Amino acid sequence: MQYKGYRLPVVLISLAVTVALLAGMALLSEYAFVRLPLQRALLAVEGVQGVRIEHGSGGDLILVQLADVPNLEKTYNSLYQTILAYEKVGSFNLKLLDNRNRELEEIYYRLNFSLQEAAATGQFSKLLGELDGLGPKVDRALAGIDNDNIYLQLHQGGHYLYQIVPRQPRLSSKNAGGGIWP
Repeated sequence: MQYKGYRLPVVLISLAVTVALLAGMALLSEYAFVRLPLQRALLAVEGVQGVRIEHGSGGDLILVQLADVPNLEKTYNSLYQTILAYEKVGSFNLKLLDNRNRELEEIYYRLNFSLQEAAATGQFSKLLGELDGLGPKVDRALAGIDNDNIYLQLHQGGHYLYQIVPRQPRLSSKNAGGGIWP
């Protein structure tokens, strides 16, 4: 079949091959120049054990497996700033993965009321009192606070739970919870 001297099947096949090659090159360049360097940079942050980047419709989901870190707030902000250096558009979600156990989750659920109240009102003394009152249930219980989030760390034996609670509801991609490595 020809149209004005051109063989239509050859033109269509050439177009399809060209589009496929361009799409493949775009994906390869994104992986080689953004994702792989980002993954390496995140792995270089102290306390990071593993990184997985998943592409989603709302942006990238960046899963970071953390070890037992001394200061969650400092580690989280290092991760966030590292991601901002690579993810120019800012459409990403950072999720920290920890090594929690059932007992730490139960303690967190009991503390969650005080966490949410502190986030809403800005009164953190009750939360500090509850953390101090955990005593023998946990080896270490810490909370850090900045303008954006409350950073909760609970440690018990070889297990640890990290939770980041936004102080103000917002649409930012900085919000991250904790979880276990899937």
